[in-house]
Amino acid sequence: TILLDVPDGFAAYVSAALVRFAYVHPQAQARYCDGRISITTADDQESFHRREMLHLLYREKVYRETLPIRQAAFDALRR
Repeated sequence: TILLDVPDGFAAYVSAALVRFAYVHPQAQARYCDGRISITTADDQESFHRREMLHLLYREKVYRETLPIRQAAFDALRR
């Protein structure tokens, strides 16, 4: 089992990252509880799964924080 402390400011993105992780890695089980993500998997790729989950959290944060900018750009193009 891999335990990851979720960095400050990333808790809002955990749900989306868990869904994406479950899709990409169906052989692994990931759960969020008490500010930590636990990942259970039968393989021995702990480093890979740790990097993958942190990357997914980061991607979701960037996506949500830049969404208003993209929406404004699309609105400007429609005019």
